[in-house]
Amino acid sequence: MKPGNGKIANLPPEIRDELNYRISDGDEGIELVEWLNAKPEVAEVVNQLFDGIPFSEQNLSEWRKRGYQKWLAHHNAVDESNAVHGNSADIAATGIDPDKLLLTLTGAYAEMTRNWMITPGEDMLYKLAVYKNLTNGVIALQRAELQKVRLEIARERLELLREKRLKKSASSSGPSNETAPESSPASNQTPTPPESSPQVQSPAPPSSPPAPRPTSGGEPSNRRPGLVPPNTLFDLPIGPKTIRPSR
Repeated sequence: MKPGNGKIANLPPEIRDELNYRISDGDEGIELVEWLNAKPEVAEVVNQLFDGIPFSEQNLSEWRKRGYQKWLAHHNAVDESNAVHGNSADIAATGIDPDKLLLTLTGAYAEMTRNWMITPGEDMLYKLAVYKNLTNGVIALQRAELQKVRLEIARERLELLREKRLKKSASSSGPSNETAPESSPASNQTPTPPESSPQVQSPAPPSSPPAPRPTSGGEPSNRRPGLVPPNTLFDLPIGPKTIRPSR
């Protein structure tokens, strides 16, 4: 709440509140002025902003008309709000809601319309103005109730969406987060190969007899005459030189 633009409005908030409470308690003007001017905090403000001119009853009178009225209205609204909040359970127990209030106003409109011929003009205009303001207030209550329901639905949808996303993320990251089962000690051991039975070595086959070497005078003893091994075609020494045998 803005304090205003008067001289007292420049005082610290705690001094203004104390002054308002003293005005509400019915303290006299001269007494309040003396109390203000005796405060060191007030003297500091007066010296800095008002050339040392102290507060007067005129300043206090102006404050009563403006600043004090704002403070009083604010505190009355706060007190009424606290009272309604404290009696909220009793109000809810009555079952009153905007729809029932609108029905009540509809009945009042019907009653006023039925009696409009015998109702004085000023009374009729006054009732119309009152019913109009009441109707606007009830419609505002209905809108507030509807907005409350919409907010509750939006909050429930948000909670469902959060749960859905959490379940989806948990299912997608589940396999990667699972730890591999610990292997048993038996599975970690390297299997030992079975002991092989001693093999009986079979006797080696008899070696073939070496090929007969050719004699210095002719064919090998185990070949037919006239046949010479290919590797000895050009190596047969006969006499002092090597000759090519005939085929």
